[in-house]
Amino acid sequence: MFESTEENAEMKIIDFGLSKKFIDPSAFVHDRVGTIYTMAPEVIEGIPYSFKADTFSLGVITYMLLSSTKPFWGTSKSEVARMAKRCIYNFNSNIWDVISDDAKDFVSKLLTKSVSERLSALQAKQHPWLAKMSMLSSTIPHANIRNGVEESLVRYSDSGDFKRLVLNVLAQRTTTEDIKDLREAFHSFDIENNGFITNRQFKEQLSRFNFGEAELDKIFNNVDVNRTGDIMYNEFIAATLETQHHIEETKLIDAFDRLDTDNTGFISKKNICCVLGRHCSDEYVNNIINEVDASGDGLISFDEFIAAFRLQKNNDIKGKGLL
Repeated sequence: MFESTEENAEMKIIDFGLSKKFIDPSAFVHDRVGTIYTMAPEVIEGIPYSFKADTFSLGVITYMLLSSTKPFWGTSKSEVARMAKRCIYNFNSNIWDVISDDAKDFVSKLLTKSVSERLSALQAKQHPWLAKMSMLSSTIPHANIRNGVEESLVRYSDSGDFKRLVLNVLAQRTTTEDIKDLREAFHSFDIENNGFITNRQFKEQLSRFNFGEAELDKIFNNVDVNRTGDIMYNEFIAATLETQHHIEETKLIDAFDRLDTDNTGFISKKNICCVLGRHCSDEYVNNIINEVDASGDGLISFDEFIAAFRLQKNNDIKGKGLL
């Protein structure tokens, strides 16, 4: 879907309700799920399938984006399924006369019944058609934004666990308009367009600060809140969010409500773990509670929450020499 009505609006992929991340590339799935006209032949046939079922679906989506039509047609679901199973489609419509041979080759190598001959995600990414396209990393943010982002990353690293948690929650609730410049900054870091920033890329971008190796590793690890070994998009936005604007109290109220998962009016250790999921640890959560819990009751009230965030903000400003 387009994110706005602007002429050059970015496109987003949505609807991951049935998605599942498989770390093991040799893993196979058996469930027959999805929208019939986007299903790979092996999914429709009920054969155990791998991640290449997704690249087939990518071929369907690309075909539709290029031609405004579906590759597999039928008057019923069973007829559509039959066409998809046999991989019967064509480029006969007049619209394809103006589509490049590279684009049609890209679609053809995804919409193939043979799983072994079908492109993997990495192979698809390296296809000549995509190589000729303008990549995301070609967008360069304004120098002021760039400088502010780099300074924010350093300040964010020195913030406490509590503030970093709140900013990660806020990052999930931001609008496209709020973070447009930050997104461009992320793409300028992610020069390989992988959707994440590696340790090497991060260090290269911050090289002008003359930090030592250990200091850069510390900054990187503090931004990598989820401990994946890379900086994900949401983590980057969280770390640079204050580059854009002052955090309004209404947004802090929203963040408090998101963390108060059982609507008790307080944030407990259990609430924080509920938000963090598998990345939760007793040490980390205890550090957050101890940072904020002025009353010593083991809970974070709304007043304590606001006061702690503002105090951390003031400390950040002092550390920058502005107060």
